[in-house]
Amino acid sequence: MMNTCAQWIETTCPKILAVDDTAFHLEILEQILATNHYHVKFLHDSTEALAEALAFNPDLILLDVLMPVHDGYEICLQLKSNPITKNIPIIFVSALHETLDKIKAFEMGAVDYITKPYQPSEVLARIETHLQLRQLQKQLTQQNQLLQQQVHTLKTTQVNLKQANQRLHLYTEQTPLAYIEWDFSFKIQQWNKAAEELFIYSEKAAKQQLLSNLIFPAESTSALQELLTQLLAEKTPNPDIRINYTATGEPLYCEWYHALLRDANGKPIAVASLIQNVTERVRTEMELRHTNAALACERNAAEAANRTKSAFLANISHELRTPLNSILGYAQIIERDNAISERHQEHVKNLKNSAEHLLTLINELLDFSKIEANKLMLEETAVHLPSLLKEVADSFKMQAEKNGIQLIYETVFSTKSLTGKNPLEYAMVDRRRLRQILLNLISNAIKFTPRGQVVFKVIYTGHYVRFDIEDTGIGIAPDQLDAIFEPFKQLNQDLFTTEGTGLGLTITRHLIEMMGGKLNVQSMPGVGSLFWFELELEPVKLSHESKTSLKNDAQYIIGYHRPHHTTPLKILVADDKWDSRIILSNLLTPLGFLVFTANDGQQALSIAQHEKPDIFILDLKMPIMDGLTCLTHIRQHPELKDKIAIVLSASAYPDDKTQSLKAGANDFMTKPIRFDELTNLLKQHCQLSWIYEENHLSGGKNELDTLNKLRSQVESAQNPPSSDLKRLLKLAERGDVKRLLKESMALAEQHPKYAAFIYQAVSQIKAFKLKQLQHFLKNAIGE
Repeated sequence: MMNTCAQWIETTCPKILAVDDTAFHLEILEQILATNHYHVKFLHDSTEALAEALAFNPDLILLDVLMPVHDGYEICLQLKSNPITKNIPIIFVSALHETLDKIKAFEMGAVDYITKPYQPSEVLARIETHLQLRQLQKQLTQQNQLLQQQVHTLKTTQVNLKQANQRLHLYTEQTPLAYIEWDFSFKIQQWNKAAEELFIYSEKAAKQQLLSNLIFPAESTSALQELLTQLLAEKTPNPDIRINYTATGEPLYCEWYHALLRDANGKPIAVASLIQNVTERVRTEMELRHTNAALACERNAAEAANRTKSAFLANISHELRTPLNSILGYAQIIERDNAISERHQEHVKNLKNSAEHLLTLINELLDFSKIEANKLMLEETAVHLPSLLKEVADSFKMQAEKNGIQLIYETVFSTKSLTGKNPLEYAMVDRRRLRQILLNLISNAIKFTPRGQVVFKVIYTGHYVRFDIEDTGIGIAPDQLDAIFEPFKQLNQDLFTTEGTGLGLTITRHLIEMMGGKLNVQSMPGVGSLFWFELELEPVKLSHESKTSLKNDAQYIIGYHRPHHTTPLKILVADDKWDSRIILSNLLTPLGFLVFTANDGQQALSIAQHEKPDIFILDLKMPIMDGLTCLTHIRQHPELKDKIAIVLSASAYPDDKTQSLKAGANDFMTKPIRFDELTNLLKQHCQLSWIYEENHLSGGKNELDTLNKLRSQVESAQNPPSSDLKRLLKLAERGDVKRLLKESMALAEQHPKYAAFIYQAVSQIKAFKLKQLQHFLKNAIGE
């Protein structure tokens, strides 16, 4: 507590230092000063006066005159000579009362002189007076220091303001933008050189008029007033474009930027505006808007034309697919009939190939339309790649033979898996599109190769597969290499009849790019051409049953197996076309399905009430009740809602499939009906496993192995009789390969001595070298 009081006394009470060599006098002073709250130090030794004053820093010093060693005048001189103590007021206290003593004291720097003996009231009054003067002096010193700082700050601010004004003047004069300052009555205060050049008014002429009357049209005054109201309301307006006029009356489009100017107290005093001439930009934008509007009209017209074209193509496709459905449908039915002759089988195959070619032309037109609309999509499924590629190669052997050229199919494995198997034997790919690509490239190669050969080579490298189609044909001129990929572009070759739509390579390249590849071509006129592309495919793991299904051709399906079911599956076909109903019935009934047919959706619902079919195949467009309406009723029926429903249509509208699936269809199929596609859908949705012909499952008879065994059983080989050879020659000339192979094998099995001769003939039959076979048989006959 005492320490706290001492700290309070030291910091708040005036401090007094009393120096006197007489203890009696100090005691009297102590008694006088004790009545007031002073912090007093008493010092007897005059030699310590300066040091104590420096340490104690008193507000007032009481100093005796007559003291040993150093008298009061000497000590006063020391104190006044020291910069730290020189401003401390000194009062002399002395028994000397002569006027000269007092004058000397004042000359030394004392502020007062008190004579002994002391008068307490006098001493206190004088001390209090000089302490107050000391306090006032301190305050005045502090205020002077503060004033000096403010003066310095003001001078610095003035310098900075002057520099800022100079910079602002420099900026406003050198900026390419017009700068205008105007007050709240629209009077112009500043108008820079850029404003003079822009509006062709001098600064003097501009300052004599109001901004609202100078460069603005009359109706803009209210807009300026509204702008001023926004600025004063602390709302920053967005830059706006206004029409202004020059001194010559020329209209300009100008973009204005505004800011509120304030005085030192923050009071708004004027508006600063930056103006940029944007006439060219506005005119360009207006022209662009006009152009865009015109382009929009043209685009709308083009889109309308595209929609009309798409509708026309779809309608034409529908009309063509309907008879094609009958042609291909009956061809597939007859093709599966083992009772017809091989000659008729060949006719059916030609009929089917012609229909397939016509279908390809239709699909190319539709595909190109989808490409233009960016609606062509890939549908990847698991594919047994070797079977697909062999099927493609085999489909061209007859055509190559008729053209007198050789078609060679090669498979090369650059790398294999650790098990030694092809890692891409089963892969995810769009089967139909990959087949379409290869058919187009190989067909072109054969068409433009009058002699020599076409090599279809497949190179496997890990998960990559490269497809090469190389020919020894007429080749392509360098200046036509890019043109062959243009739509409707066909090579102008006098020696070859122009076929197709001219869209094949356009679509082929687009499909390859969609699959992540690139179609490349090298060609030399008179030497041949090489087309190649590479795809990265994703291998898939499948069950044994799935592998069997993918490997085997749907043509060899003779039935189906459904685990834990003994009754046949019921299929209800609803189609207003009689041919479609008959084709589906004749394709499905031999496989063991129980097929019901209906003319329209309403009849289908009536039959379904009684028969409770497992599968519905519904044509999209039918009279009385269409397929989607029928499907809606099926999905609402408590006993039928979970049944399989496949929508069938000859329409080529992409939205038809989307709408069908949205309405509840399990799948969608486009006419003409394809037996392989139909069986794939039934297997997928009904969990079926197909039963195939035994000979096909076992890979068929190996005729060459059989002939080798037969000829090893005889000692001497002979040629067949001339009558048998002539019969074989007629079959070779007709191109009846199946019957030719069958009769050749029968002849060797009946007469093993002919096996060596038949071996050579069968080798040429299996290689489709029918012209060489004819020459071989004629030599044997002796012709």
